[in-house]
Amino acid sequence: MQNLATSQSKNGYSYRLIHRTEREAVFQQLDGDRVAGFEVGRIKTARAGEVFGKFYPEREVFWIDEDFGAVAWYAMSIEKAMQILEEIQNGTRITPKNK
Repeated sequence: MQNLATSQSKNGYSYRLIHRTEREAVFQQLDGDRVAGFEVGRIKTARAGEVFGKFYPEREVFWIDEDFGAVAWYAMSIEKAMQILEEIQNGTRITPKNK
């Protein structure tokens, strides 16, 4: 399986992986050289398949905007991001699945 990329670009921001576990990741969100915040989420997996004539292997993928509140969260500080990560890992982070 192809691993999650350590850098991403999305919605005009750049993202840099700063912490990863087997199932979760924390990315620093950058607006140019300025740290805009942090995104924390569960790593998603996309199945192998063909899209518009191009084959993609099974791979880990970055979350999308619609995932926020369910598998991804935003934090203004690294301390808050790590707190969210801990809540995800110990099952205390409230999501639609565990409400």
